[in-house]
Amino acid sequence: MIGDIQQHGWHVIMVPEDDIGPGFAYTIGLAHSYSAPELAMFGLDVRLMHRALNLLAQEAANGMPRHSSRL
Repeated sequence: MIGDIQQHGWHVIMVPEDDIGPGFAYTIGLAHSYSAPELAMFGLDVRLMHRALNLLAQEAANGMPRHSSRL
């Protein structure tokens, strides 16, 4: 996870649906790398949410300069 944040600026955590509740996915690192809000999605296939969050995170990264601090 830290390697992804250092290389890309964020990482996506995916939690599949189970008997307790729907699947969800969320970003880690956008706030640290780009001062952007973290993103979350619920209730879709985790692979779809992973792709969508990566696209949205890339949009956030394209619009904001990256911080130089390291994890």
